[in-house]
Amino acid sequence: MARDSHLRIGQLQLECFVAHPDGPAQALLERLQRTARRGLPDALSQALEPLADAGEGLVFIRRLELEMDIDSALEDAEIARVWARRLQLSLLRKLGRSSEAQVVSFPNRAEYLAQALRQILCDGLGDLWYLREFDGLRPLPRGAALRTALCAEDPACAARALALLDSAQRLAVCASLAEADALRVVDAVYLRSAPHAPLSAQDSAALAALATQPLAALRQLPGDAQRSLWLAIALCGAQPRPGIARLLPVIACLAGMRDADGQIAEALRDASVSALRQVLEPQQLAALLPVLQAGGATREVLARLPAAASGVEPARRGVEASVRSTRFGSAFLLFPHVLQLPEAIWRNWPAPAQQERAALLHWLVLCCCMGGEYFLAAADDPLLRDMCGVGPAVTAGEALAWLDAAPGASGAAPVFAMLAAQCGEPVPEDVTSAQADADFDFLWPRTRLAVPALAGVLLPALASHCLRAFARRLPGFGSSSLAYISSNFLGMSASLVVRDGELQAHLTRAPMSVILNMAGINRGCVDITALSPRPIRLVEVT
Repeated sequence: MARDSHLRIGQLQLECFVAHPDGPAQALLERLQRTARRGLPDALSQALEPLADAGEGLVFIRRLELEMDIDSALEDAEIARVWARRLQLSLLRKLGRSSEAQVVSFPNRAEYLAQALRQILCDGLGDLWYLREFDGLRPLPRGAALRTALCAEDPACAARALALLDSAQRLAVCASLAEADALRVVDAVYLRSAPHAPLSAQDSAALAALATQPLAALRQLPGDAQRSLWLAIALCGAQPRPGIARLLPVIACLAGMRDADGQIAEALRDASVSALRQVLEPQQLAALLPVLQAGGATREVLARLPAAASGVEPARRGVEASVRSTRFGSAFLLFPHVLQLPEAIWRNWPAPAQQERAALLHWLVLCCCMGGEYFLAAADDPLLRDMCGVGPAVTAGEALAWLDAAPGASGAAPVFAMLAAQCGEPVPEDVTSAQADADFDFLWPRTRLAVPALAGVLLPALASHCLRAFARRLPGFGSSSLAYISSNFLGMSASLVVRDGELQAHLTRAPMSVILNMAGINRGCVDITALSPRPIRLVEVT
């Protein structure tokens, strides 16, 4: 067989039937067992030689049964050849059935390891027979199982497996590891086999690309070690990058900093140790010394990382920087109410592809709160997506289709029951049924695509809960129609601005801003962790 190809039989069970009732069945069985141990491996190697392509694929067969007649007068070597030939034919038939449930294949070892990692993240390895290689990990906690699986693997294969995970799975791997375990994985997979080397042109390009991307995921990780692993997966992927690998601790340290006023970025660009000493702890300064020794272009790229991880563009000192704008400024007032929707609603729903259930539902509800007429425009707004943690690749149609299917056969009834039980009745007693119907019509999404039936019922109901919770904060307007509430209290745009080292949401005046001011709704702070790790201050501007 080809050098890298091999076949392993986990268990061989023999049943021997002798044609003559007085035949030596036990003696023949012992002979077959001896042949299986001594002659069958070489005979199988020769019989399966034509199937070996020296590729990286792995094929797992749970059970292979065959019956054959053997002349006991044959020599052991001939019996082994007959046996091997029958195994070859049975194996070919098994592999040729595309729908065969007892055959699982992977194109390479990295894909196999990636599947094991996904199972560990999901609900453990369970009783999946084709993952028996990882049986020793089953009793371990999730973090320990992930660390053991990755550190025991060839570094190149482990790096490829991590690169095969989707963004949510990569984040889950990093978040599941303790600080010490994350350090061990970074060392075993990315550092130990990386020689000392300067940054290559490809390394610099990868860093530059990273520094221009929103790195909101980093804010969900507790420490530099977990951030180092996340960044290693993002920067190195399946390719060895020794120049970047050696900078990982520095990059992770930068990505963990908050630099809303731009002081760290300015000091890095200027390679000013004295300026950094004024704004950093001694251990942080020590970690950043390699950056100061790098070239100006590299310092410029790395100086952008704190801003990318914070979700804002740092202002130059003494300058107010307008960061981002949205026509849907009311999202800053309504999002806290969206976050109050009970988790029990979606806890048992199937997870959408590459997206958190809560994030997707919050996004749909927030867009619906803008009014059905503006649903699509809100769904296209990048700031509302980032506010909820929804990536740009997700379309409104895909999200609506997921919401329509997620509750399953139980439909909308359990959702309404949970809303009533945990949030109270959404419609005040003095709201007529005609007004409730008008509210539903106001919220029903108007899209170019057909709105699925169940989604078209659930979304207005959930959005109505959030808007009614907001309306109850307005003295004397708790029973007003939602269209009236929207046009008079929520018709505002907003800009995110960095001022005095903090992130502020500057809201334009709504027609009845005086009531918002009386209730204190359009001032104070809101927590939107997907945009900023610190509270965002609300400021009304004229």
